[in-house]
Amino acid sequence: MGMGGPNFRMRGPAETYVRWSDLRNEMEFARTGPGGHINADTEFGLYVGLGTGAPLNGVATAVFARMVDKFERIVVDIEAETIRILDSRGA
Repeated sequence: MGMGGPNFRMRGPAETYVRWSDLRNEMEFARTGPGGHINADTEFGLYVGLGTGAPLNGVATAVFARMVDKFERIVVDIEAETIRILDSRGA
């Protein structure tokens, strides 16, 4: 699955794809080679469907609430790391 749109720019040796790494426990969306650059302002959505689509309750609700909390923390960490990298480059 590739990415694109008005808020996605790529130059140099680069490719987009979506791949989950069990070993590293992370999702990789793009990769660049030397001199490559990717600039993306992208939003990712999450949809989980179980069974008939009836409202969840009990344990399932608690598990999904923890998942959403984890995803939100990951996004905050990615944003902070991006700012740190840009600041270290003087951007």
